[in-house]
Amino acid sequence: MAEPDLRYISSGGRAVKTYATLLAPVIGIAVGPLLSLGPHLLQGGASFDPLWGAAGASVSLIGAIAAYRVISSRVSRPATSLVATLDRIRNGDLETPVVKSGKSGELSAVFDALENLRATLQSDVRRRADAASAEQRAAAQRRASQDAESRGYVEAHEFFMKSFTEGLERLAAGNLKHRLNDPFSSDYEKIRHCYNVALDKLRGAFADMLGHIDGLTSRTGEIAGAADALAQRTEQQAASLEQTSAALEEITATVHKTSDGAQRAAGVVSEAQADATRSSEIVRNAIEAMGRIETSSRQIGQIIGVIDEIAFQTNLLALNAGVEAARAGEAGRGFAVVASEVRALAQRSAEAAREIKSLISTSSSQVEDGVALVAQTGKSLGRIVDQVVEANKVVVEIANGAREQATGLAEVNTAVAQMDQFTQQNAAMVEETTAASHGLKSDIERLATSVAAFDLGERGEAAAFAPKRQKPLSTNKAPPQPRRVTTRGGALPKEQPAQVEEGWEEF
Repeated sequence: MAEPDLRYISSGGRAVKTYATLLAPVIGIAVGPLLSLGPHLLQGGASFDPLWGAAGASVSLIGAIAAYRVISSRVSRPATSLVATLDRIRNGDLETPVVKSGKSGELSAVFDALENLRATLQSDVRRRADAASAEQRAAAQRRASQDAESRGYVEAHEFFMKSFTEGLERLAAGNLKHRLNDPFSSDYEKIRHCYNVALDKLRGAFADMLGHIDGLTSRTGEIAGAADALAQRTEQQAASLEQTSAALEEITATVHKTSDGAQRAAGVVSEAQADATRSSEIVRNAIEAMGRIETSSRQIGQIIGVIDEIAFQTNLLALNAGVEAARAGEAGRGFAVVASEVRALAQRSAEAAREIKSLISTSSSQVEDGVALVAQTGKSLGRIVDQVVEANKVVVEIANGAREQATGLAEVNTAVAQMDQFTQQNAAMVEETTAASHGLKSDIERLATSVAAFDLGERGEAAAFAPKRQKPLSTNKAPPQPRRVTTRGGALPKEQPAQVEEGWEEF
């Protein structure tokens, strides 16, 4: 469609150009005189002649009339034919060929383009009609094939729904031996296979459940008996724990009293240690004072020695003075008397110095003895202080030990009280367990009744679908007797978890 339109537009353009070429001489004939009159009109207007104006207008009018007649005779009739042809094509008439009207002249190319456009449109319409007819035939064939396929699918679906519904109804009625043996279509075959597998496993599970019910019944009876015995032993253990708790409370009170006495003894020993320390300090000060007295005595002895030497020298001087006075005779008699008195004074000073020296020597000896005694006393006090310190340490350790024992006994007492409380709770739980075991036995009996409502077929045939399980333990064994477990500061041994039977794992 697009290509003929372009050719038509191109042909129309050439026709318009042809019309312009034809009309140009006519327009030139009509307008030429007017253009030739222009210079004369533009020159001075005073010499303008009205006759020349009328002549020019007449010539222009005659030219226009002549041009109209030429255009009417050469363009109007072919254009009318062209418009009629376009109306037929627009209205869908593609069978009538395009006929040139008279002497079309320059419009011949337009008529040729319209003929080509009509032929192209006619060919395209026929091609589209053939394609639509072929599409209708193919659609009819597809509808026929789909109808046949739909009928087969509907029949397969109805057969599936009928068989599957029948199987579900029998399953709802408790029949576990009805299998879907007739094959389904490929769309539903997997459902049939899954239904049969699930039915077989369910049948085997129910058969295995029936096999377990008897064992569960006997075991629940054993559990109930063991729970009763455990409840009785728990009550006895609770009574023993109460007695133990009371005894521990008394021991804890006694240890608290011992701890208080040890703390008071530690206080007394601490005071004695302080007094002994102060006495040792006093003895040390006394020893230092005695030492200073001894030093002073030695210094006094030295001074008395000096006085003794002075008395000795004075005695010698007095003796020499007496000798010289005797030599002088009567003149030295007075001097001899003075010398005699000085000598006597020197002798008395020497005797007094000797007596004082003797007293100082005795005092020094006594001071030395006192210093030695005080030193011994200080050593004794030092040993006493050391012993008091050791005794204080021992008493403090005793007090700390008694306090720690009291704390430990209090913790033990608390633990025993908690054990008593836990034992009471365990007794209550044992009672609940006993009631639960009896309830479990009743539930198992009801479960057996419910399972018996299902039709499993032959017992051996149903057991073939049951999952593999371990051999049950013997139920004739006596319940284990409780035994005392001794531990040394460690935790109680953990119970080993019971092995879980594999029954429903595959299902």
